[in-house]
Formats: sequence, structure tokens, C-alpha cells
Amino acid sequence: MFTRAEEETVVVADRWVHSTEAIAMTLPEGMRNRLLTLTALERLSLPAPLLTVLLNAPDTVLDGRLTTRGESLPPYRVQLRRVYRDSIAPMCDVTVSTADPVDAVERKLLRLATEALKGELG
Repeated sequence: MFTRAEEETVVVADRWVHSTEAIAMTLPEGMRNRLLTLTALERLSLPAPLLTVLLNAPDTVLDGRLTTRGESLPPYRVQLRRVYRDSIAPMCDVTVSTADPVDAVERKLLRLATEALKGELG
């Protein structure tokens, strides 16, 4: 989430530079380097976020959701999740478990966003 002060606009994005970095870390060196170059350029050109939240859940919950939706379990999921948890989570402001009930997750995300905006605009 970030604001564009000149436009008085709040932008909430479901992905950020961290997502591209996580994917890059699971790829062979050539592709990884290209994606990491892209993320470096994005960091230079995009506004810094007010808040970054990593949404996480135990593997059994995540796999169950994919299966319920009829999606196959990609073989690289274990590696990608490890990258998110070990490398990306420390760069985020907070990690929120989506294994909790939906209304609890929603309340927590709204509270975090409200606090971030109050800090920026207050």
C-alpha cells in the first residue's frame, strides 16, 4: 500500500516487488538475474510502500486451497514458499496468517492499513 501525495490517492496492490524477487530466487541464474535487474529498476521508479504484508498459512492449508480450486500442486511450491518465508518475510512489515477465519484476517488487514494511513496522513 502506498500513497501518491500529488494525487491524494491510496493504492493497494496485491503484489509488490518482493513477489518478483521470490520467483526470481527459484529460477536458474540467467533468468534470476534478469528478474532481479527488473526489481532493482522497479524499486528506483515506484513509490516506497507504506506497508507490506506477507500473507501466509501452513503448507497443508495452502495445498488444500489449491486442491479445492482444482489447481495442480506445482512442484516448485515448496521452494517458493521457503523463499517467501525465509527471505521475503523479513523485508515485509508484518506477516498475517490466512489460516485464521476470513473475518479475522480481514479485520487485521484493515487495522494495519488504517494505522499505516494514519501515520502517513496524520
